Amino acid sequence: MEHVLFEQNAVTVTNARFIVGGQTYAVRNVTSVRPVKYPPKRTTPAVCLFFCTAVATLTFALGAIELVICAGLATAACVCWLFKQRPVFAVILVTSSGEVQALEHYHWPFIDRVIVALNEAIVSQH
Repeated sequence: MEHVLFEQNAVTVTNARFIVGGQTYAVRNVTSVRPVKYPPKRTTPAVCLFFCTAVATLTFALGAIELVICAGLATAACVCWLFKQRPVFAVILVTSSGEVQALEHYHWPFIDRVIVALNEAIVSQH
């Protein structure tokens, strides 16, 4: 009999299946599960920050106060964007045919609860 070990958002873990959105994985095919942490991607906001700062400096040197204010606001927005970047956590399923990244989320406790449920499901298979 199949029973639910974890269910939240669009993620369900039962003793037989792992369902993420529209994708279903059979737990019997999963040999292990592990988390991965991807660092935040800060390249794009850093490049934008560089250009906004350059424009603000240039417009200040030219004495265009209205443009300095606009460029300063854009620089402030880029700083906020840069520091709001968060790491992404993923659930990696290891099977006999390789590894599959099954789920990504920004919230570590959510990922941890999914992994605990998956480990419980894997143990129940044996």
